[in-house]
Amino acid sequence: MKTLPDYGEVFIRDLRSDKERQLTSDKARTDEVAWVPNGQILFTSGKSGNSDIWMIHAKGGRAIQVTKGAGALYGVRVSEDGQRLLYAECRAIQHLWTADADGSNVRQLTFENEALGSPSFSPDNKRICFEVYSSDPLRADNQVLVMDSRIRELC
Repeated sequence: MKTLPDYGEVFIRDLRSDKERQLTSDKARTDEVAWVPNGQILFTSGKSGNSDIWMIHAKGGRAIQVTKGAGALYGVRVSEDGQRLLYAECRAIQHLWTADADGSNVRQLTFENEALGSPSFSPDNKRICFEVYSSDPLRADNQVLVMDSRIRELC
């Protein structure tokens, strides 16, 4: 893999001839690379939105998406026989809770498996706003949501 400004591409270099051949040209974040015994190369790429595992033949061609995860994938490894794939998926998940100032009347406000942050009450205490981040910590997109502070459902 060769790292270029803000993205990476997969290259092959022949160590005898020192010739280099570019296999991908996605202009997307590319992190992990792993060889498969059958001549395929696995790599993680953000070209589909989330960080997923893709496969391309060492001779070149079109990359095929292998996984469709909800978070960043890393630690890509292939078994010796090339039949099994091992990887880790990283997801940040938080839930919002509310309680009285003395710690009583605790209740959970959100139930989705999402990365949340920056909760805040509205000045009249009737609503709560918070940020929802991508479950892929390598992506920077987020949204601001508002919910009624007295119910469990998002508005």
